[in-house]
Amino acid sequence: MNQTTYSDRLTVLHGDNAPFANERYRYLRHCAEGGATPASLEIKRKELLWIAAHLGPDASAGVDIEALQRIATERQRLRGAVTAAQRVVNIGRPWLRFLGWWREPTVVFQYQSQLDQYVTWMRNERGFTPSTVEQWNRMIGRFLRWCDQTNRQLRDLQPEDVDAYFVTQATGRWSRVSVANTASTLRGFLRYAAKQGMCTDRIAASICRPRLYQQESLPYAPDWFDVRRMLADAETDNPRDIRDRAILLLLAVYGMRSGEVAALRLDQIDWEGRTLRLFRLKRRQPQIYPLVSSAAEALARYVDTVRPPSSCSEVFLCMHAPRRPLKAESIYDVANRRFCCTWNRRCPSRWPCVAPRLRLPASCRRSVDKGDRGPFGTSQRGVNQHLRQGEHAGASRGRSVRPGRPPMMLTNVVDAYLAKQRSLGARFESAEVLLRRFCRAMGNRDIGEVTPEAVAEFLQGKGSLSATWMLRYRVLSGLYRFAISRGYAASSPLPTTFPKAEGVRKNV
Repeated sequence: MNQTTYSDRLTVLHGDNAPFANERYRYLRHCAEGGATPASLEIKRKELLWIAAHLGPDASAGVDIEALQRIATERQRLRGAVTAAQRVVNIGRPWLRFLGWWREPTVVFQYQSQLDQYVTWMRNERGFTPSTVEQWNRMIGRFLRWCDQTNRQLRDLQPEDVDAYFVTQATGRWSRVSVANTASTLRGFLRYAAKQGMCTDRIAASICRPRLYQQESLPYAPDWFDVRRMLADAETDNPRDIRDRAILLLLAVYGMRSGEVAALRLDQIDWEGRTLRLFRLKRRQPQIYPLVSSAAEALARYVDTVRPPSSCSEVFLCMHAPRRPLKAESIYDVANRRFCCTWNRRCPSRWPCVAPRLRLPASCRRSVDKGDRGPFGTSQRGVNQHLRQGEHAGASRGRSVRPGRPPMMLTNVVDAYLAKQRSLGARFESAEVLLRRFCRAMGNRDIGEVTPEAVAEFLQGKGSLSATWMLRYRVLSGLYRFAISRGYAASSPLPTTFPKAEGVRKNV
């Protein structure tokens, strides 16, 4: 029997008197249009028949996971198979979502209203792009859930709590770029929260963002020779390889973001005019590029031979049913899978755009050729200024010791400072050795009892003045900026003037 005819029989109502017959067969027709095979349709039909027989007449009011789990447990008890219960959940939940009957589990979140208020302010008042709003919403929500889980109240939040968040969540898990983005996001949210009276205003100033140097992550992207090797490995007749090669070419030749590749539609490709019209997510405006021959051939081969018929206008669809558009995360998975298969390591966060110079329209060339911005969206002047300053402007302001605090021993402050720096991605190995030596020289005392004379003696060391003095001074400056911002010390005992070495004449 023809498979198409058999699929049609499975999705047509033929004297089915079981409950929710129209709803079941409507969902089966939807799965068949999405590319489901006759075998999978038969399995869905049998499982939906069982689920419908055990649903109550008020199922349209909403079905939660507990009700579906009870049906799955009964199914497993009768069948005896371990996978029977999981199959009921895997098939029943998409069906209920398709009907709009699925009741999502509600997560009790103490600060959800504050987060929604901030998201609305970002979208309406600041005009942030949807991708930025979604990313900041995710990072701030993760921080607020951590506060809720650790019983930390937003109104009583202290800088030590933010330090504890980075130490427990970021150390050994986040890259320096992720830590920097999270620090900037939390700083912006806590400034807004302080203006709204949700927390104190000293928390935002205490958050230090790690330095991001222009070339610290070299190699920041794979070499063009390595990219060509990946493209050669994907040049097969396998349908997945055909799709992946088209995605890799768009990433490498045009420097597209994963979200831009996922959002690419068929009507954005002008085959006759040999142009590609992209909508840049960050600029929020379209840009027109010439359709190079390699990318045009890969896209045409995918659209003509691999892409299934679908009502979706997006170019790239899932290989298996349901035939829905790929998400931005899936685009990264494609590149990461190819990268791991070729070199057995993870894919970098950036792709090179080292193809020959594209002949762009004048308006596009002006937008691409602006040389006043760095790779992180900061001007070169701003980068140099940031490297000279080295810390947040509010971190060096003098603050009084927090009233009522217990004595803070110097060793405990050093441990907290080292943990904070490592959570920001710094190795801090030589600085740790120097700080431990400073603790031994000062003895086990409160940090507020360290005198300027003792610090000057430690900085001088033994012998004549050398470059080690400045190295020790810089490390201790960072320690006392941290201590002052947290309220552990009232002022810094470091000298305010630099000594001059004898017999050394400054060049003019």
